[in-house]
Amino acid sequence: MRHQLALLLTILVQFSHSQDEKRCLLRFFPIAPAEDYKFATGDTCFFMSSPFWLNIPAIKRRTLVKIIDGKQFPISYTIDPDGREVFFDYENQTALEHIQTLYLQEAYFKKWYDCANAAMDCCLNHLTEENMQPDEDHPCPALWDGYTCYGKTKAGTTVYNLCPSYIRTADDLICNLESEKYCLTDGWNQVTNYNTCVDAPIYRKRNGFHLICLYVSVAVIFPAILIYLSFPKLKILRIALHRNLLIAIFIKNVLVILSKNLIILDALEGDKGNKLMISNSIGCRVLAFFENLSKNLIFTCMSADAFYLHKLIVRPFATDPNILIFYSIVVVFSALPSLIWAGLMGAREMENCWMVDTETWYIWITDGYKYAMLIINAILLVDIIRVLLTKLGKGGNKKQTRSALKATIILLPLFGIPLLITSQRDLFDSRDCTKSDIYYYITYAIEAAQGILLAVFFCYLNQDVHKEIANFYRKLDTKFRQRFGYSERMRRSTACTKSTKY
Repeated sequence: MRHQLALLLTILVQFSHSQDEKRCLLRFFPIAPAEDYKFATGDTCFFMSSPFWLNIPAIKRRTLVKIIDGKQFPISYTIDPDGREVFFDYENQTALEHIQTLYLQEAYFKKWYDCANAAMDCCLNHLTEENMQPDEDHPCPALWDGYTCYGKTKAGTTVYNLCPSYIRTADDLICNLESEKYCLTDGWNQVTNYNTCVDAPIYRKRNGFHLICLYVSVAVIFPAILIYLSFPKLKILRIALHRNLLIAIFIKNVLVILSKNLIILDALEGDKGNKLMISNSIGCRVLAFFENLSKNLIFTCMSADAFYLHKLIVRPFATDPNILIFYSIVVVFSALPSLIWAGLMGAREMENCWMVDTETWYIWITDGYKYAMLIINAILLVDIIRVLLTKLGKGGNKKQTRSALKATIILLPLFGIPLLITSQRDLFDSRDCTKSDIYYYITYAIEAAQGILLAVFFCYLNQDVHKEIANFYRKLDTKFRQRFGYSERMRRSTACTKSTKY
């Protein structure tokens, strides 16, 4: 009798503990205590990690099966180098240290951690004994499906949830993509559609459009550069500044084409690619540095061009600056922000070939410099327009002043003023994928148009260039006539024609 009372008391205590203990539902497994659920969801987040995130040789995985409410509940764990069993517990520091070694990069490990943390948030804040029990009206219970928390749902309903950041290719929010899960009359469809969360196709489409714009820009700019370099009389400072800006844009475009083709597009291939970005080699980091430097150089050259144009209009009788000092300032101002950025990136041992920088403020070292150059350009061009309008009001050569004013207004987009608008991504709703695409397509088109417009207005439509080409053609024609006796034969032919006529 005493043993029976003790057994009954033990059952009652266990029953009361089970009633008080938080329980949660993972996919099609039985409702389990929170501790078991935590281990199982941590394992599920690991199991669903992309294979190219993982350090495969370091993984030794085992599975144990617990019986909960008469049903099997599998929980997997790993074996560390010392032979100890380590569960996928995101709250255990020892476990975290070992699990991090299973991932190739800290960024990939963080995705697992965020997933495991989100699973427990679902358990503690969204899953209850009531909504985890299906009923006639709601045959699909609330649960954690491995990536996302779903609520209790009616039959015949498709539930859409925002795709979590830890399953996306990129670290930043590209736009609001949604997963889909369908509720059947007898419960959830076990397979959730996460194909809609794949952001790589969106990136490939955007990068493909960007590359097309860059190829067109390079094709238009290159002949203009050759023309500038071919004629000595086009090397005066006013024209040389236009040429330098075109060269900077050309170099930047070529470097961006290389980085996108060799690294960015490769990284978007998923399991088949991403080798170069993961390797984080010196070569790809050097490419990232020079790409960063070339972008700074464009903005510095724009400011130099705007400064000299301001000098020609506002202070026409001032002497030209010393060329060597002028070019030295351009190089130093362009290189300094990039050197500081590269030093900080190297000191922190940043990964991903320095092509992705969403975790630090370092990118603002170079972005802040570009904004400063754009603001200087805007101030100079506004002052130029002010001076020209003042001259118009005072009379003088109005025709010439109007021409200068018209030319200056045409120059506004060429000195990067539209970039002040496209740099403000918040003006577009980044949560809407269509609007986000429009923003990037406009930005890439404006970026490419800058070089194209510079080549057209400053080279192909430039009167000085036309004169030099015409002179070159006349000289070439003269040499051709002298070399092949074309002139003499023409004179003889003309004389014969006249004598025959008479």
